[in-house]
Amino acid sequence: MNLSVKKIPNEIFFEQVMEEINSGESVRIRVTGRSMMPTFRDRKDEIVLSPFKKEELKVGDVVLFNRGDTICVHRIIARKGDKLIIRGDGNAHKAYEPCTVDDVMAIVTGGTMYGGKPFTVQDKKWKANTSMVLKHHSKFAVWHRISAVLRRYPLSILVLAVLLYLSFFKPLHPILPDVDNSDKILHSLMYLGVGLTFWTEWLKGHSFASKSMLRGSIFCLFFPVVLGGLIELGQEYITEYRSGDVWDFVSNVAGSLVATILAAALIIPLGRFILKRRK
Repeated sequence: MNLSVKKIPNEIFFEQVMEEINSGESVRIRVTGRSMMPTFRDRKDEIVLSPFKKEELKVGDVVLFNRGDTICVHRIIARKGDKLIIRGDGNAHKAYEPCTVDDVMAIVTGGTMYGGKPFTVQDKKWKANTSMVLKHHSKFAVWHRISAVLRRYPLSILVLAVLLYLSFFKPLHPILPDVDNSDKILHSLMYLGVGLTFWTEWLKGHSFASKSMLRGSIFCLFFPVVLGGLIELGQEYITEYRSGDVWDFVSNVAGSLVATILAAALIIPLGRFILKRRK
């Protein structure tokens, strides 16, 4: 038997959630989005939303609130009267969201955190998490971004490390065959591999919307091109055993462009076909 899964628009979903909460009941929902990482992990953790009293809202509470254009679950980091300042644990240090207590819809009282560990707001581990986020948010957010990159792009990071090593290590003896333009061919192949790896991992973790494709082009095409130029400059002016070469840079660009063409012709259509089949 084939089961079809339909997405419910947020406004309808949260209308149903608020019906339960306004009747005095708590509701358990799955977390979506990365703004509360690593406290809550996207689609891996669940939170319990409960009714609350406005006067009891305090700094450190995680709340469901309406910020006008969307509904989010973020943490209160300051309160002055009925005015609140809210921010996601994984958001930038200055990504503040001002609102009032009237914008708060529910408060988080339990669920799972860190990818599946049960908690209630009375637990020591939750209180420790709250204290750490409030006192060391900037470090917390930086670590979230670093760990997210490591998790989402492990092959790209490995390929990048190999590329940097091959670009700057001092060879003990010639490693290329004595063939005309063999180094240019190697440069093209290296950046072809880098570009294809970047595109594959990017498309694996992102949607195929035009905005995502534009950001993908910056990451998968322009980043290798700029990096290739910086490497050539580094070889020319930093090392004494390597020299920069404009034709090496041209070869780097050529390899990156071919990778993008192959991604557009093969990887992107294949990814869209797979997504369509899953639906």
